[in-house]
Amino acid sequence: MEDRVKKLEEEMIDVRRRLTAIEHRLTEIEALLKTFPELFATKADLLALQQQMERRLADQTAMFYQQLNSLQMSITQQINQQTWRLVTYVTTISFAMVSATYFIASHVK
Repeated sequence: MEDRVKKLEEEMIDVRRRLTAIEHRLTEIEALLKTFPELFATKADLLALQQQMERRLADQTAMFYQQLNSLQMSITQQINQQTWRLVTYVTTISFAMVSATYFIASHVK
């Protein structure tokens, strides 16, 4: 009987050591669980983030189309200005050529 008690007491030393290690790990897990809300998002957080992203996307899309429309207007104005410059240039050159032809035809005999 003494041997069995002695063996149980030796086993208890090992059990206490393991229990101390388990308590230490349990303390670490409890500390981690306290920070759980800070580490992970809830469904409400995800829904709010989704709505925020949708609003930003809508704002950026609207701004993109506004800038595209502005760019299109600017390009149209530039093309219009260049067209009138070309018409003026061609008209001036044509007038000069007709005048030169008339001058040559009327003065050279």
